[in-house]
Amino acid sequence: MRARKIFISLLIIVVLGAGIYAGSRLSFGLWEAGQRRILHNARKPSWQKLEKRIRSQIRHFRGQAGIFIKDLDSGLEFSYAKDKPFPSASLPKVPIMAACFIAARQGKIDLGRNIELRSTDKLPGSGEL
Repeated sequence: MRARKIFISLLIIVVLGAGIYAGSRLSFGLWEAGQRRILHNARKPSWQKLEKRIRSQIRHFRGQAGIFIKDLDSGLEFSYAKDKPFPSASLPKVPIMAACFIAARQGKIDLGRNIELRSTDKLPGSGEL
């Protein structure tokens, strides 16, 4: 009989603990969603101003333009011709530059350092360096 009471007591503790954990996760998720909504509303006027400036630049651009921007914190997005296919051109430079900025923040490289390029450093491509 004593073992049964201990088992029931432990079962109640486990169930209550699981309920408290689940409740705290749920309330944190709701709080986080509220914070995202507040951030979204705070950034929306600036985002609309940026969108207006980008559209103006695109109107004056002589080539074809396509753009997609997403604020990962607020979820705000802007796109122009996002479904239109474009050649990737210099797209590989984007993750390379991102890695450079991360390395600079970590103190691994100095972005202000001058590097002398020699003819042996050049590779065939578009013809411009």
